[in-house]
Amino acid sequence: MDKPTLAEQVYCQIKEKILQGSYPMGSALNEVEIANQLGVSRTPVREALRRLEKDMLVDHQASRGVSVIELSLHDIIEIMTLREVLEGLAARQATKWATDEELHALRDSFPKLKSPISQEQLKLAYQAGEEMHDFILQKSRNQRLVAITESIFYQTKMLTELNAIIPVRHLKAYREHMAVVNAMVARDEVRAERAMRKHIQLVLLSILEYQRFE
Repeated sequence: MDKPTLAEQVYCQIKEKILQGSYPMGSALNEVEIANQLGVSRTPVREALRRLEKDMLVDHQASRGVSVIELSLHDIIEIMTLREVLEGLAARQATKWATDEELHALRDSFPKLKSPISQEQLKLAYQAGEEMHDFILQKSRNQRLVAITESIFYQTKMLTELNAIIPVRHLKAYREHMAVVNAMVARDEVRAERAMRKHIQLVLLSILEYQRFE
């Protein structure tokens, strides 16, 4: 595998900081400051910011310069409504097309939580849940569905990270994910779709309850 170019490395570093919240929504991104922080020239930073604008992670306005996108309440509801429909359909399709071996392996990838439940167990369970979403999308065998979902992937990822910091959310997410997985293992397409849609609805509700919006 070829070594990533400097521009690619800078792009990945800035993107990771945005998705993890190190560069919060609405914060200004100054080329010079970022270049100094990363120890590079302004050129790869400028290229990275252009790519991130295409990814819909940053916004470039003549009056303000470049800043991290700021998702409004309306934006979040729109994104999560799309996710509910798209990922619900993906869960139905994946239940139909994934093999028994793949579905059992998916279920086995989740840790069996033992009391007292540690933060490490919950972290592993949350990671398994994130991988479950990717698995379901790929196993849907619907390339147009994949393409449409990936078009809002990074904004979805921002909301996922936002949801991940909400107290007690990890345990609730684990139970919701297992409801989806168990329905898939049982080859119940309708129940799998309903469980996924319910999960996305609850994610949205938790974000709306925890965050303050103008």
